[in-house]
Amino acid sequence: MGLHAGIMALWERYGISYKDASSRLYMTECDKVWKDDRAKKAFSVLAKRTRNALSNIQEKLRELDGISEEQEAKPKEQTL
Repeated sequence: MGLHAGIMALWERYGISYKDASSRLYMTECDKVWKDDRAKKAFSVLAKRTRNALSNIQEKLRELDGISEEQEAKPKEQTL
C-alpha cells in the first residue's frame, strides 16, 4: 500500500505515467540501498583498521613494559 501511495504522489505531482513514477521510485530506493551498503562497508573497514591499530598499540605497550605474549598467556603462580 505504501509503494502505491508513493507512486501516486509522484504521478500527481509531476504528471508522469504510473510506469515512469514507479521506475523513479524504484531507482530512488535502489540508490538508498546502494549508499547504505557502501556506508556499511566503509565502517567495516574502519572498524578493522581501528582494531588493528589498537592491537599494535597494545603490543608496543607490552614491549615497553617488558611483558612478552607468552608471559601474559601463562597463569601466575600464587605463593602461600
